Amino acid sequence: MKRQAATHMPGGKKEDPRYGQVIGHVPKELIKRFKMEVLNQETNISEALEQSILLWLEAIADRKELPDTMDRTDKRRKSEGN
Repeated sequence: MKRQAATHMPGGKKEDPRYGQVIGHVPKELIKRFKMEVLNQETNISEALEQSILLWLEAIADRKELPDTMDRTDKRRKSEGN
C-alpha cells in the first residue's frame, strides 16, 4: 500500500478537523501482537489502523471471507440460546 506524505499541523491529527477517533474493544492478546508489529514495521498505531480499515473495507467490497471476530459475550449468548 502506497504511503501518502503526512500533513503536519500544530497538535497533529488530533487537532486536524479532517480526522476522527475510532474506539473499540479487542482481546488483549491481539492488542499486544498489534503493538509489537507496529514497532517492528516502524510505523505508528494511527497509520496501522488506517491501513487495516482500508483493507477491511476492500475485503467487504470484494465480498471476501473475513475471520470470525465474535467476542466472548456474543458466544455466551449463542451457547445459552439467546
